[in-house]
Order: sequence, then C-alpha cells, then structure tokens
Amino acid sequence: MNYKQRQLNSQIEFLATSDTFGDVARSGGGSFRGRAYDFVLSEEYEAENLFPAIRDSIREYFERHHIVWHKANAHLLSSQVCCVNFLEPFSRSPDSLKSVLRKVVGPIVEMLQIEPESDPGRYIAFEFIGAEDYLNEGRAGRRTRGANCTSVDAAVRYRTPAGSVEIALIEWKCTEAYGAPLRMDPRKEERLRRYKDIAFYPNGPLRPDCGVDLATLFTEPFYQLLRQQMLAFQIAKKRELQAQQVRTVYISPRGNIALKQIRIGALKQCGLDVSAAWSTLLQSPDHFIPYATEQLFANSLGLGSEFGAWQNYMARRYCFG
Repeated sequence: MNYKQRQLNSQIEFLATSDTFGDVARSGGGSFRGRAYDFVLSEEYEAENLFPAIRDSIREYFERHHIVWHKANAHLLSSQVCCVNFLEPFSRSPDSLKSVLRKVVGPIVEMLQIEPESDPGRYIAFEFIGAEDYLNEGRAGRRTRGANCTSVDAAVRYRTPAGSVEIALIEWKCTEAYGAPLRMDPRKEERLRRYKDIAFYPNGPLRPDCGVDLATLFTEPFYQLLRQQMLAFQIAKKRELQAQQVRTVYISPRGNIALKQIRIGALKQCGLDVSAAWSTLLQSPDHFIPYATEQLFANSLGLGSEFGAWQNYMARRYCFG
C-alpha cells in the first residue's frame, strides 16, 4: 500500500469517528474532477475540513484578501487544507511560531508581521504572491492570490540575531506525486517568455553553469520550485518588507517516496531525489530548505496547553503522532 492510500484510509477513518465533523458532512459525496467521492465533503460542508478553532478566522482572512481556495479544498487529502490546519493556529502567536520555525530556518530573535498594513497582528500569510508582478504573470496588470499566478502556500517574516530581516516562503506537500514530462508542451513558449530573463544568476536563482536548459524544468514539481525560487529571489532583490534574505521552505512527508522521485532524465545526475537535485541547481543552495512534515509537528510538542486540542487533532487526522 502506497503512502497516498495509507493517508486516505486514515482520513476516511477520521471522518467517520471525529466529532469535528457533523453527521451530514460525514456522508461525503462531494464532487472532485467531475465525480462524487465519500472522501470529499459536499460544498455546503467544506468548512468542516478545517480545524474547528480556525474556521472563522481563516474564512475572514481569505475573504479579506480575495484569496481563491484550491479546487480540492473539500478533499480530505488537500495539501492546502493541511497547511492551513497546521499553521493558522500560530498566526497570532508569534512566540509559539518562533519555537516551531527556529529549528527549520535557524535562530530567530522575533517574528515580524508579514502583512503589517493590511493585517496588523498577523504573522503568517497564506497564498502569498509578493507586492509586485515579479514573474511577468499578471493578466491585464492584475493577479489573484491562489489562482493563475505563482503563490506560495504560506509566508513568514522574522529577525535574526544578526539584526537582518528574512522571509521564508513555505510550500506544503501531502500526498502529491507527479508524472514524466509531456512530449509536447503547448505552454513552453509562453513560459520561456515570462521566465527566461529572471531564471539564471545574476538575475535569478539558478546557477548559470548548472547545465540544464530552462525548459527542462517546466515539469512538476521542478516547475513550481523554479517559480517560487524566482519569487524569493526577486522579493529579496527589491527588499520587499525590508527583507535582506528570502528562502523557500519545502515541507513534505518523509513517507511520500513518489513525490521525491526524479522523473526528468536530465536531472537524475543532479541528486538522489527532488530536493537534492534542486539544491545543486541553485546559485545559493542554502536558500532552499527541505523539511519533513513530521519533524515540524514534533517541533510543536513542547508548546503550552492552549495547543493541546490542535495537537490531538493533527496527530489523529494526519498520523503525526
């Protein structure tokens, strides 16, 4: 049994037994890609896919910033939902957030507000896209968080002991796995137009001598890694939010072996798995941090009793315990 199936079985059991779902929501029957499934909540009950204590705050946050939910937000295996369930309880608890993240990004003196003008008092932003259209993706000069442009699942901002301001752009994976490259990609030329001048150092994050053609990276998960790393590079270059360094953090489960496999022949010589290969392509490899979801959860176990209900929910639902 593969990782995705194990997780699905666990989620279905959680749906059947957890009191965080109402009786009607338990029946599932929601639609995903044109079919109804027992592990997808119906549209009117999709809010029950979230940890109860954050349902109001996250709904208001998404509405306030006009953020589009991913199409799978009613699916029990949604990675966006998992990310929100994990991080939102820390969004206004900077000391606890610091305790969880300092083992990921290194020493932190203090967490800083990530959207100080539009959301004072909040220390996590979801579906973050940066202040400008750095990647040439806007349509009629506009971008929408969560849809049709490069977004990261979450972003945080903090001050280091050296006094510098840093931002971490967080990508969150759960049960995803990706296939081989398309033989003919109709989007290739448009992607080259957008990214060719901002991909390679000194104008982008990739080593100019990495030996990999840019179009080779237009296959997931490398295509997403590329766009997010370019976004991090440009945010740092523009000193957005006074950030002197911006790194990407790639959160994924240890057990999802399929996600880690390299399916692009030209990149198999670069490393044993996706994270290792990606690091070798970067001008600054330390600007990319792969981290296990299970370890991130372990970082939270020393927190106070106010996180007890959340820890129990996450451990039962996602098998973190």
